[in-house]
Amino acid sequence: MGWGKTLPMLPYGAEFFKSRKLYQEFLTRPLCANYTDIQLVHAHVALRNLLKTPENFSSHISQFSGGVVVELDYGHRIIDDDDPYVSHTKEINRMVQLVGQAGSHPIDIFPFLQFLPAWFPGAGFIKSGQGNVYSRNVLEMLKSRPVEEVERSLVEDTASPSFLATNLETLRRENPGDTEALDILKNAALEFYVAGAETTSSTIEIILFALLLHPEVQARAQKEVDNVLGQKRLPDFGDRENIPYIEHLIQEGIRCMTKDEQTYQNPQEFTPERFIPSPEGRGEPYASHIFGFGRRVCPGRHLAEASVWIFVATFIAAFEIVPIQDENGHDMIPKTEFIENVAR
Repeated sequence: MGWGKTLPMLPYGAEFFKSRKLYQEFLTRPLCANYTDIQLVHAHVALRNLLKTPENFSSHISQFSGGVVVELDYGHRIIDDDDPYVSHTKEINRMVQLVGQAGSHPIDIFPFLQFLPAWFPGAGFIKSGQGNVYSRNVLEMLKSRPVEEVERSLVEDTASPSFLATNLETLRRENPGDTEALDILKNAALEFYVAGAETTSSTIEIILFALLLHPEVQARAQKEVDNVLGQKRLPDFGDRENIPYIEHLIQEGIRCMTKDEQTYQNPQEFTPERFIPSPEGRGEPYASHIFGFGRRVCPGRHLAEASVWIFVATFIAAFEIVPIQDENGHDMIPKTEFIENVAR
């Protein structure tokens, strides 16, 4: 489908390390502390949108996560759902869903099938994967168009600070005409955009769903926020150390893949208190390895954690999430079901 040059798909080698270096120079923990104003603005926009049309909560969450990434990646601020970058994200997700989940595609089971020509009898599945010309063309457009726009803004001296602008300026100054380096940058910018948007919005939706199913957790989190902020303002990143329970419930929300009974007591339960230091809590460790480890650890983990934190903290300070009721006034608790997607 054209994803072969993005970081997760690259084998170890020169291209892998060049691509990873681009992220490491932009997404270190200290540098991510400089991006909090952008995250705060988008969190407040999301709250206003949720207040106006709460039924569209999924779109508002996606706009938040995508908005943060697009502004940092391309220097472009998303204002509403009509923004072309919003439709780009939806189109990317649709393309990825074409090949389904791991193990659902014949090539996952029989790798040699990838070498069959698309015209071979019974090889129609090839067209939904690497042979899909449409998907390749869309991806090429999504890689090239932002670069063209940022290059034009650099020439006109109107470019906003961004991952792409910073690296294009460096490339133009140090290696003008280096098409290989430009191609690596295009792929890195696209992956920054794709990887940072859908994964963050999925995580937030899972956490909000957990709060709906566990009102006692939501009440404790709201009480902590109210005690610190006094219901006078929304939280900002300076409050993070003073409202640790928010951190605990987020960590419990992202612990879905971590069910080791040797590490976590009753791992199937949603219990943020497990992370509270003893004797009040269990003192169990955060599942930091959900972002991977070693040379494959997620380079955007610091940014992702901060985005999830500010959204959840501001949401809890402003709203209460409750189930709808039937005609008899009884709560209608939804089933725990997940759609087929990359991160949920």
